[in-house]
Amino acid sequence: MRVSPRDDLLHALLHARDQTLHSVLEEVLEQWRKAPQQGTWILSQLAKAKELQLCHHVLQAMQENHLEVSTVHFNCVLSACARKRQWAPALMLLTEMEEIQVAYDTISFSSAINACGAIWQLALALLEKMEDQQVQLDTIALNSLVSSCEKQGRWNVALDLMSNMQASEVQQDTITYNACISACGKAAHWLEALALQRRMRGQALRVDSISCSAAISACAASGAPGRHWFIILGLLDEMQELLVSKDSVTYTAALQGMGEERWQTALALFQQMTDESIKKDLVAYNAAMSACGGAWPHALTLLQSVPHELGADAVSFGSVISACEKSGEWQAAVLLLQRMFVASVQLTAVALAAALSACARCAQWVLALTILEAQKTVELDVVVYNAAIAACEKGSAWEAAMALLGRLTLSAVELSWRTFSSAISACAKPRRWREALELLRMVPWETSACGAAMRACSYDWARTLHLYQEMTLALVHKDADIYATVTAASFSAVKPGLLREALVELEDVAFQGLKLETTVH
Repeated sequence: MRVSPRDDLLHALLHARDQTLHSVLEEVLEQWRKAPQQGTWILSQLAKAKELQLCHHVLQAMQENHLEVSTVHFNCVLSACARKRQWAPALMLLTEMEEIQVAYDTISFSSAINACGAIWQLALALLEKMEDQQVQLDTIALNSLVSSCEKQGRWNVALDLMSNMQASEVQQDTITYNACISACGKAAHWLEALALQRRMRGQALRVDSISCSAAISACAASGAPGRHWFIILGLLDEMQELLVSKDSVTYTAALQGMGEERWQTALALFQQMTDESIKKDLVAYNAAMSACGGAWPHALTLLQSVPHELGADAVSFGSVISACEKSGEWQAAVLLLQRMFVASVQLTAVALAAALSACARCAQWVLALTILEAQKTVELDVVVYNAAIAACEKGSAWEAAMALLGRLTLSAVELSWRTFSSAISACAKPRRWREALELLRMVPWETSACGAAMRACSYDWARTLHLYQEMTLALVHKDADIYATVTAASFSAVKPGLLREALVELEDVAFQGLKLETTVH
């Protein structure tokens, strides 16, 4: 096959070293003088190869040798900037075009906007400049900006741009709508995403798998997991009616939107992937395992079925351990932690916290603390400590809970109200009222912490009623457990004079019209 001279020059440029680059450029410029279209072709090929630095060298050499530089040449280099997401060189080129009075065009700004990547504010500023310079807006330029907003989840800006396109009579296409639907999806604005998809069909635009997958993702991300499961199934049916092909992204989004209550539906969707010969990636497996949070044996089966070439990761194990925790299967949760170690899967704080919570459910506080102390590689966060303290709470191991709280206070981890509430609860059953009240004074009062402190004081009716009065003054919401505790404490005041004083408090309880769950000990 015969190779043309321009192909030889392009090959020489691509393989030139610093010491030979100057001579090769001279040959390129000589060719340029003889046949300008040949030189333009070489510059465009360098741009397609993302050789931004070489593009700059060629453009600079052209100017130094007084060759005519046009908008087309600058656009070639700008397209290289766009391909490499190099916004700074793109802005410099636009400035240079202005300085040497080379006219901008739509392609110039489209490439520069593309070069901005996820920096949507900069891309928006370029669009405004484009309008100021009265450069014709086009679909490609605006799609680039809408995609930039989508990557950053700026759904409101994306929708504003779409409105501007309509006002400026710029054609909107499937790419425009897909980017806007994806932006709405990332921000969990499912109603807007569905409305956009309906508009697509109304404008006779082709709805593709990206449009549908983005709409499904929007429904999956909005509200509590599984809230919009019926809408997601409806979208899947609609895809079948429109003959839109489903892929792994579509099914993964659908699986994420099923919620734990619909785990059987999730398993059926996962099976459909096999029936339709859709290749499952690890993200799809993980989504299915997460959906089986209420059915740990099925989650475990999915974990065991992950192909060796994919390899289960920390998310996989974390999902199954969480499923075990919800079912109180602490033995299985601990065994999975060991399996992570054997499989050389990096343990995460999420998986560790789930295993500790499983131990907490069954009051296995000694095991929980043993597991916690054995971790040397995991960065412990407040969720992990909360799970460990909750395990101590279930076992009424108040000293261990206080020790963990003290250790947490000295660390850089930010404490939460749940941390103190669990520690206070650990003090309740063994009647460590001093420690409970001391902890209560350290945090803003809320119902669960106050209720736990009250239970710690329940054998001292006067202290219990005093705490009840303080809660009333602090406007703390009182639940049925709190009323039950204060009522039981009041009836323990057996002396007639003390009973009268206690009944004054009971009148306040009755006045509030709440159903009392009284238990007299």
